[in-house]
Amino acid sequence: MQPVKRKQPKQKKLPLGVTFVLGVILLGVLLAGIFEDHSAPSVTVAESTATYRTLFATDTEDVVSIEVTHADGDCWRAEQKSEGILYDDRGFSVDATLSRALLSEAAVIACEEVVADSRQDYEANLDMYGLDEPRASVCITYRDGKVIWLWIGGPYTQSDVSYDYMTWSESEELFGISRASRNEWMISAAMLHPVPELMIHGARCDRIEISFNGRENVWALDGAVSDETASDNWRILSPVSYLCDGEAMRTLLSSLQSLRLGGYECEADAASLASYGFLSPQGRIAVHLSEGLGTQVNKEGVAEPLVYEESEVILSIGGSKNDFVDYVCYEGAIYRMSRIMLSPVLEKDAEETLLRYVTRIAGENIRELSVTENGEEVRHYVITEVTGMDGDTARQVFEGEREIPYATFLARYSVLEQATVAGRVEADFIPDADEQTVITLWDQWGSEFSITLCPMDRTFDAVRLMDSDWLFYIPRNLFAEL
Repeated sequence: MQPVKRKQPKQKKLPLGVTFVLGVILLGVLLAGIFEDHSAPSVTVAESTATYRTLFATDTEDVVSIEVTHADGDCWRAEQKSEGILYDDRGFSVDATLSRALLSEAAVIACEEVVADSRQDYEANLDMYGLDEPRASVCITYRDGKVIWLWIGGPYTQSDVSYDYMTWSESEELFGISRASRNEWMISAAMLHPVPELMIHGARCDRIEISFNGRENVWALDGAVSDETASDNWRILSPVSYLCDGEAMRTLLSSLQSLRLGGYECEADAASLASYGFLSPQGRIAVHLSEGLGTQVNKEGVAEPLVYEESEVILSIGGSKNDFVDYVCYEGAIYRMSRIMLSPVLEKDAEETLLRYVTRIAGENIRELSVTENGEEVRHYVITEVTGMDGDTARQVFEGEREIPYATFLARYSVLEQATVAGRVEADFIPDADEQTVITLWDQWGSEFSITLCPMDRTFDAVRLMDSDWLFYIPRNLFAEL
């Protein structure tokens, strides 16, 4: 009998398009294996990987203490002695906002990712995770006696995901924690130290001393800070004696008010003062503040009066941390301060604050004016207010015994009011006491102001305001009509 052949099933061919797609996929897999980044540690990722997971939670009131040690040796310990406030072992209370942030972080331990389930999955590569020498070791003690340790490693940088590696004493898992949590545990001991407010109120300033690069400027207020015209009554005492421009002084006071201490650096002892450049400081700022009234808002949101006592703020400027930050010594401690804040104060040119106008009293504020030549009064004006039958008030001006229109007086005075100095007198100028014209003004608040003119040459008169130095000159006979 002839053998019978078994019928073999016919093998089906894949369509050409499907074959091409499978080939591309296979090629991609091969290329991925060739170019795989072998610098990243091999980790068995847990199937339970989650985007967020709470590892431990309690109330912030249950946190007793936090102790942090950084890889560079910086360390600190703080204890919660009153609700919501940490007290550093060095004897000060931590800022309330920072205390709340640290206590919240200690009360709730959470992670962004579970990177590995078991220590054996990552312990061979601790250095790859920054956990062979953790950047921060954190010990948290709770009211029930529980103690938790956290070890903060390096950052994960293999994708758009942003977190840092962490292990803790309660399990062998490897976690990824948020950068925000990492930042809390990387706070240095210096950052815990409170930074005082300088409390420089421009409205309370009555004396300013600024020295910088061998130059010393001193300003003082003529009169009390409560005077109506206080901001216009400044005088410079050094390097010259002269009246100041009100607008220029308001700018300087604004710069002083803007000064803010940056981070705390260390206590000021002999070693730190030498180390931070205070043996040969760059400069010094001293501001005297008179007593005054302010306001504060109580817990109910109601403004209450606040009394400020007389005080003085003294800053010594030492060396520079970099091009943008200087070291400042204030009340026995060294802080950092922005150069952007310091420059407008330290580099203030005294010449910029000098009054360039001949008078600083506006015409409508004049109540009396006297002109004296060589010791004898030659003209006297008295301005009063009169009330008419209709109740309206008007200005009445007497030039000696003769009444003149108020508009006429203002026109004469406007020449003086608008006059500016023409230049500086020579350093060796000596005024002639027998050839002087003195214009004395009294304003509506009773303040007195004097302008003294003395011939400098045929074209110009030297001018002196109050008892200041003879610094400037103006054109001769400029105020002849007055």
